[in-house]
Amino acid sequence: MRLQRGRSSRIVQVDAYAPDERFRTSIFSITTVVKTNGAWPDTVEVRCAAAEDDLAANVWNIPVLRGRDAVPVPSLAEELAKTLAEREQVVAARKMGIDGPYIFEGSTWIIPEPAI
Repeated sequence: MRLQRGRSSRIVQVDAYAPDERFRTSIFSITTVVKTNGAWPDTVEVRCAAAEDDLAANVWNIPVLRGRDAVPVPSLAEELAKTLAEREQVVAARKMGIDGPYIFEGSTWIIPEPAI
């Protein structure tokens, strides 16, 4: 959780890790902005990267999730299940040499362009 000074809100981020992952990089994260008065928004952002190795070493060569930036809180469990299933498919496709983007219903997995 990080306070946004001058904005009366905090950024709340929860990262999830697989117990069998070789590196301690999160499988996915859930992020939202919460007002300092405790009021939660109706949606959260789900972020995910499709990598089986060290994200830090390969940050510009790993597909990332796009399209789940406003997930309604009541739908979060279902959307996380979809995200993990898609992640597995993207990892498998990359192992078979299939290049992205990887398009699913409501989401796309792309390799981001480096910021210059």
